[in-house]
Amino acid sequence: MLLGTSMDYESADSRSKGCWDPKTLLRPFFEKWCSPTPTPDFLVDDVWCGMVGSIGFGAATTEEMTAFWTETLKGVYKGDEGRKKLKMALANLLERDGLLLRVRDIKCPVVWLQVCVLVACEPPGNGLLI
Repeated sequence: MLLGTSMDYESADSRSKGCWDPKTLLRPFFEKWCSPTPTPDFLVDDVWCGMVGSIGFGAATTEEMTAFWTETLKGVYKGDEGRKKLKMALANLLERDGLLLRVRDIKCPVVWLQVCVLVACEPPGNGLLI
């Protein structure tokens, strides 16, 4: 089930339509979380926690949502195992491919929900991504 996704990856074409460039934004976090030695005291920082809310929910973010996600992220991504999980999740986001070439092969029923304002991808006009 695809939730909150674009059919394209963050290609030059999608960025020209106003989509975000996660490699520029997220690569420094990935590099910071790469460590050849164990990090038992790792705790995800407030900057990352704030970005999850602001990029994920945009103008709809409330203080309660921010507090919930900050608490959740800090509970899940702590210690060396938490750092490794977060790094791998980020690697998947940074290296993901698109779905455009596979959409025509979908044979099952699909519920397509189109949004007009997507924080990570705000193309001009009516919000149509493809």
